[in-house]
Amino acid sequence: MESLQGDPRLRRCTLDLQPGNIQQAASYLSSTQEPDLILVESGGPKSNLDDDLEALSASCSPDTRVIIMGPDNDISLYKKLINLGITDYFSAETSTDQVVNSIEKTFLNVDTANQARVIAFIGANGGAGSSVIAANTAYCLAQTSQQPVTLVDLDLPFGTASLEFEIQSKQSVSDALAQPDRLDETLLERFMVSHSTNFSILPSVPNLASSEEVNPDALDALINLLRQMNSYVVFDLPRAWRPWVRDILLGCDEAIVVAQPELSGLRNAKNLIEHLQDIRAVNRPTRLVINKEGARKKTELTYKDFENSIGAKPIASIPYDSTLFGQALNNGKLITAESKQHKVTKTIMSLATRISGQEPSKKNTKGFSLLSFLHPERKAG
Repeated sequence: MESLQGDPRLRRCTLDLQPGNIQQAASYLSSTQEPDLILVESGGPKSNLDDDLEALSASCSPDTRVIIMGPDNDISLYKKLINLGITDYFSAETSTDQVVNSIEKTFLNVDTANQARVIAFIGANGGAGSSVIAANTAYCLAQTSQQPVTLVDLDLPFGTASLEFEIQSKQSVSDALAQPDRLDETLLERFMVSHSTNFSILPSVPNLASSEEVNPDALDALINLLRQMNSYVVFDLPRAWRPWVRDILLGCDEAIVVAQPELSGLRNAKNLIEHLQDIRAVNRPTRLVINKEGARKKTELTYKDFENSIGAKPIASIPYDSTLFGQALNNGKLITAESKQHKVTKTIMSLATRISGQEPSKKNTKGFSLLSFLHPERKAG
């Protein structure tokens, strides 16, 4: 239980660890703010458990989740507790990962109406083109879903969204992050640029004097507002390993790593994907997209090279067309908007469909509280 306090998967969780038994937990709850989830340990006879749980239920609302830890690996007891409405039961040999996975699944279906599906793009190597892919994918999501989509350019000193969409804006995502206490939907809409029906951009205004560091509280406030205002939020992340970049990749519904088919792209994509798979929720995948396929036909790595090394198939391989991409960037136009029948457009459209989840995801992004009572005769850990 103590190890959960440092687990990055529960970074938004407030953990209060208390010594005591179920009866003491019931007494404690009667005099404090009720948490969203309670973990209690029962070390006594099974015959006492019913009375203990009755006392606990008197101090809990029907919405409070309860996980019980007991000394026995008893399937009949497990079934009985589940039928009584207990969220989960673990025996003494349970691992930390099992508990964390149970907590994640417990809050997977929490009702969070009007919460957007968050998709984050990051480049595995320089020049991978993740910004272009993010922009075109966001546009396709808006066109196919006919629901509100916002693209957020978080490459603060070198963002390219203003070029890709030919935007002239004096206000940017940096301005939004600079005033978290004042930030609300009305203010945020002033910073956003409407591109087309259901599609908006929150651009960056490149400024080398600005810091690449972002206040975590400001970022949380921005993300929470964006999730309320949209069905999809697409983040274009810088290729910089900052704590706030890691937090977005950790919490988003879809993490997309974009790599060029070369050795540095393969190495960095492998490192990123393996790291994110270890820390992201089990139901939130990390995807690989290969970009600029065919740019260096004689020397580039193949789709199979990536699959064999990383152990997962890329979900898209986007062909390279230097003229098409160059003209689009120079004209401030999107490939997917101007060349609807091109192979590149069809591939990106397929990518957008693949990561859309078909319906906006209903996952909880707000923090929750967790209270744990461990038996006094056993050390926590």
